[in-house]
Amino acid sequence: MHFYEDLALTAIVIPRAEEMPKQNYMHPAVRILKEYDQKHRTEFLDTLKSYIMNLGNSGKILQELHIHRNSLLYRTAKIEELTGCALSDFETFLHLALNFYVMEIRKGQEERKQMEK
Repeated sequence: MHFYEDLALTAIVIPRAEEMPKQNYMHPAVRILKEYDQKHRTEFLDTLKSYIMNLGNSGKILQELHIHRNSLLYRTAKIEELTGCALSDFETFLHLALNFYVMEIRKGQEERKQMEK
């Protein structure tokens, strides 16, 4: 049994995301960090995802990433520098949260398709 509260966000967000090209809704910071990570072998996109998914809660982020507090402070400052985004800005945070939410939903959909084969 599913409850509306459990599916409402997905019902609102996913149809809109499927209607448009990815580059139209994806925050530029995601692309910037993905490219930077590939070129420099860093983990800034994973750090940003953890930051967003844990609502900026440093204790949870440190546990998840297994890093020291100073490393987190360095990484978040570097993320802001590279992207020109302030992680404390509500609209930026919300946009990134929606991006990571859509990415997780799509990842789950792809995994289910693979299992069905």
